[in-house]
Amino acid sequence: MQTPIFRYEWEFQRHVETLADELGWELRHVPPVAYEAAKYAGSYIPAGYPDLDLTYYKEGQDKPIILLAELKMDDPTKSKLRAEQEAYLKRYAHTIPCFLWRPKILEWIKSILKYGPSEPTGGIIEEETSPPLGTDSLIPDTDKQAVIKNTISGSRSQRELPGGLEDLSFQDVQSIVNSFILTIRRTSFSAGNLAELRRMNPDSPGTASAYWRLMADESLLGNLTFERKWALILHGIALMTPTSSDASRNRTAHDENMPVGRALFLGGDTSGRDSGFYSESRLNRFLTARGPILRTLLARMFRMLAAANQSFDWHEMAWLILNEDDEDRFEMARRSIASAYYRAERRGTRTETE
Repeated sequence: MQTPIFRYEWEFQRHVETLADELGWELRHVPPVAYEAAKYAGSYIPAGYPDLDLTYYKEGQDKPIILLAELKMDDPTKSKLRAEQEAYLKRYAHTIPCFLWRPKILEWIKSILKYGPSEPTGGIIEEETSPPLGTDSLIPDTDKQAVIKNTISGSRSQRELPGGLEDLSFQDVQSIVNSFILTIRRTSFSAGNLAELRRMNPDSPGTASAYWRLMADESLLGNLTFERKWALILHGIALMTPTSSDASRNRTAHDENMPVGRALFLGGDTSGRDSGFYSESRLNRFLTARGPILRTLLARMFRMLAAANQSFDWHEMAWLILNEDDEDRFEMARRSIASAYYRAERRGTRTETE
């Protein structure tokens, strides 16, 4: 099998996470955005926390196998451990196997994940300093792994890695959307990244690295249907995110106090309308569409609202997109949008009459 080529560290990490998940490891990753979110929440994430905190519940063994791994690219002159990362690993290296993993030793990493690590050495383990590995493949303790699922620590609640959209709660969706909005609105999120999300085809994100990074940070990769739905959401958020504002707090597509239906009627005009910005005929086509037609209409809608500088509640829109295949949830989401649209129409008519 051909060895994969990684251009970026996040691609390498995604590959290792997939391997670990397939072999039965529970993984914990703290995405970069979590550090900023933790400051706002008043919580604490230690400096230098490694890229991967892996746990394996082995059959016939009470204590789990735990290892820590920091991931870097091959060139040590350009990609090396920061002081806080090295200090964190060395702090635990006497009790937990602590690794520095690079793409060039991918086969060795696979062996570690398949057979398990040897005892901790007291130092950071690289290929040259690693003791011999075992020869028997790990067998999971299914009872323990059924209780403790794969989780991710970050700006949202811990939950199972994506397996079925039906398991995703509205609170999960809110948390993920908030994380995306927080990242995109930051001035450090470049205009190039935003343009990349705007240009990408949500049905085939291709080489849109900004999309893959955001999805990897939230552990949303691994399910094609799941990925395509989130691609449309990120595409829409990017289209509706203003670029002219210097104040990062105003650089957002999200307004949780603006229902989608009301935004469609107002279209940036809060003084009152006698007809909707997003016409009633358009609304009817949108509310009855499914599949590719729905995705096309949504992309057009996002562009229209962007041109009008009209934001809306992306929690509501994401919930609609994610639940297209769930008849009950989708119907409730459509009813919510329609009712908000016609309430806004009634309010506008009242204002004119009065």
